[in-house]
Amino acid sequence: MDSFKISSALQTGLKAVGIDLAVLLRKSGLPLTLWTTGQGMVTTEQHFRLWRMVRDLCEDPAIGLKLPGLIPVEQHHPAIIAMHHARTFRDALQRFARYKILYCFSRETPPPLLLDVAFMASVAGEVRRAKAVIASATA
Repeated sequence: MDSFKISSALQTGLKAVGIDLAVLLRKSGLPLTLWTTGQGMVTTEQHFRLWRMVRDLCEDPAIGLKLPGLIPVEQHHPAIIAMHHARTFRDALQRFARYKILYCFSRETPPPLLLDVAFMASVAGEVRRAKAVIASATA
């Protein structure tokens, strides 16, 4: 089955960068009730279309690198949280790749913006870990 739930936490980040969710959903060809019904189910193709439209609507070319930092960690997708708890950057990427293989049924190349978001979410976990090590060493 080619459908999965899109995180409602994404709304938080999109609103923070000034994207009008109604415009985004309409231009993506998705129902305006995507997040309000609690369902949030999309196909891989719809998911990719949504991310392409985010890129088109946002003037900031670095949005994919900033978006994960705008969403509170406790609202991140479980796959992203698993990445945060990886021992190394390589392990984080392998965990995320394993998730994507299991849940993405498309042979289509993901939108570059989606890859930026995934990359930055994994880097954010490494940065948090480094800050904690530095803080404990200087305490």
